[in-house]
Amino acid sequence: MKKLVAFSTFALLLACGDGLVTPDQGPAAELGLPDAAAVQSLLGLEPGEKWSFASQLTFVGTVDPGDQQVNAGGILHIRGLVNEFAMTGDLAGSWFFQGDAHINLNDGRGRSIASPALLEITSPGVGTFECPATGKLEFFPTDDFIQYGNHSGCHGTGDFEGLRMRAWISNEANPGTGGDTVYDLWGEIW
Repeated sequence: MKKLVAFSTFALLLACGDGLVTPDQGPAAELGLPDAAAVQSLLGLEPGEKWSFASQLTFVGTVDPGDQQVNAGGILHIRGLVNEFAMTGDLAGSWFFQGDAHINLNDGRGRSIASPALLEITSPGVGTFECPATGKLEFFPTDDFIQYGNHSGCHGTGDFEGLRMRAWISNEANPGTGGDTVYDLWGEIW
C-alpha cells in the first residue's frame, strides 16, 4: 500500500514537473475565477485563520412546498420544503433551505431540520457551502414569527473547496413571514 501511495504521489509530481498539470489550469482558471488559495488571500486569511462574515437573507420564494400534513394534535408536518433566499453582504448569492419543519399550530412553536442548507456564493469567489442545519421557530404564522438556526459541518466547493464554515441565522431583529422579512446570517469560514 505504501508503494502505491508513493508511486501515485511520484506520478503526480512528475506530471506537474513536466508541465502536464499546472496550478493555473482547471475550470476555475478557465473561467477566470480564483482558486481556494486566492479566495483565502482575498479574504486576508492565513492558513488556519478564520474569517468572520455577516450577510442578510431576503425571502425570494418557495421552490417546492413539500408534503404538508396536520395531525389531530394540531402539529403541522412539512417534509421536503425548499425555500430560496437572496443573500447580500459579506457573502452574496443565494441561500436555500431544503428540509423538514414541524410546527405546533396551537402555540406557534416548532423545529426545522435542513438536509442540507445550501449557500450558492457568487462573491467573494464562486462556489457553495452545504451543511446540515437545525432551527427553532416561534410565533408561527403571525407577524411576530421568529426563526433561529445554526449551520455546522459545512464544506465548501468550487473556489471554497477545502474550506469549512459554521453559521447562525435569525430574523429576531425583523420578525414576520412576508417577503420583506430580512434574516441575519453570520458566521466563520476557515
